[in-house]
Amino acid sequence: MKKDTGLEDAPLSFAECDFKDLGAFTRVWKMSKQPFDTLINCAGVSQAQGLLSTSSNAVSEILKVNLEAPIELSRQMLREYFAYGKSLSKDPKHDSTQLPSFCVITISSLLANRGGYGTSIYSTSKAGLTTFTRTLALEAAAIRDKYPALPPFRANTVVPGYIDTPMIVKFSERQKEKLISEIPVRRYGKAHEVADAVMFLLSNEYANNTVLNLDGGLSAI
Repeated sequence: MKKDTGLEDAPLSFAECDFKDLGAFTRVWKMSKQPFDTLINCAGVSQAQGLLSTSSNAVSEILKVNLEAPIELSRQMLREYFAYGKSLSKDPKHDSTQLPSFCVITISSLLANRGGYGTSIYSTSKAGLTTFTRTLALEAAAIRDKYPALPPFRANTVVPGYIDTPMIVKFSERQKEKLISEIPVRRYGKAHEVADAVMFLLSNEYANNTVLNLDGGLSAI
């Protein structure tokens, strides 16, 4: 997996886990030898059928991967932050406020705001992420109030429109042409453009509770 990213020489470690197994996150976290200070929630399961045709198992899978998994991963991140704060409190002279912040970035979707036929559960899961991000920013601030020596903890959301990835491969040519005609920039977004938005939110230390639309203007319609 590391080789596939082109980052084989970078000081990074990778771990795979099934996002439908929420307990796996705790196991992966405990296996890590380094503390986590950055989390990007970008895994997702799509939906392309009406609610009456969507099985209960499919509903459960979509909600687990798209909503419950980011919540559980963010909870683990918040625990890291809280534990770091407790450790700092034992050394009153230690001040980490000038260090880069802890940061959680969650990838939502344009469909969180506008819905669409055949996306009822997917849209609901993505809408939940936006609200969760706002609350996470507030709860993290409360922890920092308790442990002022901590660096900030920031939570932000990127809201992409239609991106040229395998998630749109099932669209018919007619559907693709119609969608592109509705997007003001007249094309799909690229994966690297979403990555650019993530990097902006990671690097901008004042970005907190930011909901960044990246949809080529489609949400203006």
